[in-house]
Amino acid sequence: MSALTDFGRAGVQKDSEFYCPRCIARCTESPDGSHEYGHFNGCPRRPDGLPWVGSRSYDPAEDPLLIGAPDVAADGGRLECDDCGNEIDPQKHKILIRPNNPHLDLCVECQPHYRADRQYSPVDNGGEKA
Repeated sequence: MSALTDFGRAGVQKDSEFYCPRCIARCTESPDGSHEYGHFNGCPRRPDGLPWVGSRSYDPAEDPLLIGAPDVAADGGRLECDDCGNEIDPQKHKILIRPNNPHLDLCVECQPHYRADRQYSPVDNGGEKA
């Protein structure tokens, strides 16, 4: 199955391929769903013990789920929707992952306008929210 992504470049080619929401690497899920291959070295979603053969490493400073976390507004600042500019309720905050483009912080009203399979909740206490 060939797909053209919403940002205008060739995207994942198979149902088992996806972009990791943490390291933004193009990854592949094993047929039995037990492993995800392709994550950058050090990515929190990379399986332990998986041999490393690539050259790129995960950088927490570039992790969209950490950059857009509501904790940035903890000093009294506002977290604003990158689509409409409204204030985002931290409990309903989603981040749209766009490989090779800046991520978007989205309020609940704007989330339906974008692909749901590319939206993630920010990191909470070191792990992804369900």
